[in-house]
Amino acid sequence: MKQTWTDRLKQAIKDDGRSKRRLSLDAGLGPNYIEQTFSRGSSPVQEKLAAILDALGPEAALFVYTGVRADAQTIQMLDYLAEAPEDLRNSTLELLKNLARKQMPQSEGDR
Repeated sequence: MKQTWTDRLKQAIKDDGRSKRRLSLDAGLGPNYIEQTFSRGSSPVQEKLAAILDALGPEAALFVYTGVRADAQTIQMLDYLAEAPEDLRNSTLELLKNLARKQMPQSEGDR
């Protein structure tokens, strides 16, 4: 079964290590917001989700939205790429694709 963003949010909260109460408070929400939201089978509304993700940090936010785990260095690279001109982004993508192809094991038919 494919994980939903709410599944990933629950995982990010668990991985964070803070209690749900502490995280709720750090997000500027009521002390029981996260616990009550999930115990009702609900998901946070958009504004409160944004506050929770801000408290969790950019690595967790990226994971919740996309399912991709990234460390601080990867997030920094994404920040730079987001500001780069389109031609630089395109050439960087091509470079990464070429590097990935070189790293992939060759199949029997390619040898």
